[in-house]
Amino acid sequence: MAAASTNNNCTTKTALQTTKQLTVGTTLNMATATTVTNASTAALDLSLGNYFTLATTSAVGAVTLTATNHTAGQPVWVVFSATGGAQVVTFSTGINYVSSTLSVTQDKSFVVAYISDGSRLWEVSRTTAITVA
Repeated sequence: MAAASTNNNCTTKTALQTTKQLTVGTTLNMATATTVTNASTAALDLSLGNYFTLATTSAVGAVTLTATNHTAGQPVWVVFSATGGAQVVTFSTGINYVSSTLSVTQDKSFVVAYISDGSRLWEVSRTTAITVA
């Protein structure tokens, strides 16, 4: 096992395995999801928490996701779902993504995780389509 080294924010165990420690006073709000209003432009207000849901509908159609009120280092999770058929979500210029669109189909959901650098969201993971039971 490799020797561990420590700096102000990370403990490195190997070249591929790192952990980030939350500092005293950091709040991680995962108790309840903040529902994002479904509209042609849907906004994540990151001052409201870390966990969001967006249920797209056929009445609105395609959605462009934006994000405001970033805090550097803030983790963010968004659960995307669709009602009334498949919907497409695109991401604004303030969100760096793995793929520029997310096609959400009826009775399926996706969970996308982001980290904020204080001005942009960076996508760090995305599930495949999850069946909604």
